Amino acid sequence: MLRLTDSAGGELPEVVAMIGGNDHNSYSAEATLTEAIAQAQRQTTNWNGLPDNPREMAIAYQGLDGTLMESRIEFVHQQPSALKGYTAVWHLTLGTHETQKLGYRLQLLTNGRTTSAVNPPVTLMQAKAAELLEEKEWAQQVTRLRSDNKAFNQVIERAEQDIFILRQTFGKDKALSAGVPWFSTLFGRDSLIAASQTLILDPTLARHTLNVLAQYQGKTDDNWREEEPGKILHELRMGEMARCHEIPHTPYYGTIDATPLWLMLYAEYYAWTHDRETLDRLWLNALAAMDWIDFNLQETGYLAYSRRSKRGLVNQGWKDSGDCIVDRHGKMAKRLDRPVRSASLRLCRQDSPCRNCPDEKAARLGRSLAGRSHRPEGALQP
Repeated sequence: MLRLTDSAGGELPEVVAMIGGNDHNSYSAEATLTEAIAQAQRQTTNWNGLPDNPREMAIAYQGLDGTLMESRIEFVHQQPSALKGYTAVWHLTLGTHETQKLGYRLQLLTNGRTTSAVNPPVTLMQAKAAELLEEKEWAQQVTRLRSDNKAFNQVIERAEQDIFILRQTFGKDKALSAGVPWFSTLFGRDSLIAASQTLILDPTLARHTLNVLAQYQGKTDDNWREEEPGKILHELRMGEMARCHEIPHTPYYGTIDATPLWLMLYAEYYAWTHDRETLDRLWLNALAAMDWIDFNLQETGYLAYSRRSKRGLVNQGWKDSGDCIVDRHGKMAKRLDRPVRSASLRLCRQDSPCRNCPDEKAARLGRSLAGRSHRPEGALQP
C-alpha cells in the first residue's frame, strides 16, 4: 500500500511504499495474508541483501517431504530504503507531476532449480510481449468465429481469451484446468467435457487432453487412490500434501464418468479430424478403458461406484458433493456404503461419433458408446 505523510519540513509529502505485511496485521487483507505466511515460514526464512542497500530477498520453506521451495524477489528501478521485518520500505520525495517507478521480479525455485519451464523475463514489458505473442500465434491456429453482431463477437472473444488462459502445460501437451484458483489443475471430467465442447475451435486441445489422461490411465488396483486398470483419473495434485501422501491425489481416480468421457472424446476427435495416427496410437488405451467399463457393467448394466479410499469422495458422479445424492422424496440417500448406480451413465448414445471410426475399431467402440441392447431386469425405463 502507499501511505502519505508530511515530511519533516512540511513542504512535500513523503510516500512510503510498503510491500508485504507488518508486525501489527493492520494494513490490508493482503498484508495480513503475507504476514500469516511469513509467520509460518519464520524457521526457514532468509533475507539476502545488505540492510543499508537491499537488492534481493528470498523467502524459503522446506516441506515435510524435504522439498525446498523458494520465492526470490529482486527489486528493480529503485532499491528499498530499508527492510523492516517482512516489509520492504521506500522513502520517496515527489516533486510536482513527478513520477517514480518501483518494481520487482519474482522467481520461484524448487530444490534450487527454477520451478517454471519458461525462463523468467527480464522486464515486465518483455513478459507482456511474450504472452501477447503466444496468444497471437494460438489465435492464428484456431478456428475464427465472428459475426456481424458486436455483442456476439465480444462474447466469443472473451471465451477465446478464457480458454487460452486456462490452458495448462503437462509435459509436451496442454489441457484445460478446471478453474482458478482452487481447481487450477487437471481434472478428468472437466478437461474432457471442455475439450469436447471446444472441438470446433481447437481440436489440438482435444488431442492433448487425450494424451495427458492416457499417460495417467490406471494400471493397477490401489484402494488409497481408487485406481483400477483402464480407469481415467479424477484429479491430479502435486503439492506438499500430495507428496506426503496425506491426500490420494497423485493422481486420484475416484470418478465414475471420466473413463466413458475419455472414450467419447476419443471417438469425437477422430470424427472431427480423421487423425488416424492418434487413433492408432491411443487404441490400447481405448481398449483398457472399454475393458474397465465392461467389467463395471457386468452385474447390473449400470456403471457403479463406492468409495474405497478414506480420503476419497463419497459421491463420484458429475454431482460429487457430499449431499447431492437424494431419494425420490428429496431426502439424503441412506446406506451409501453400498454401490451407487447412476442412471445418467447408461451410455445410451445411439448416434455415437464412433460411426466415423475405421470398421475394426468402430465395432468395439460401438459396444461401449452406442448403447447396449440389454437392459437389467427391473431397471427404470428412460
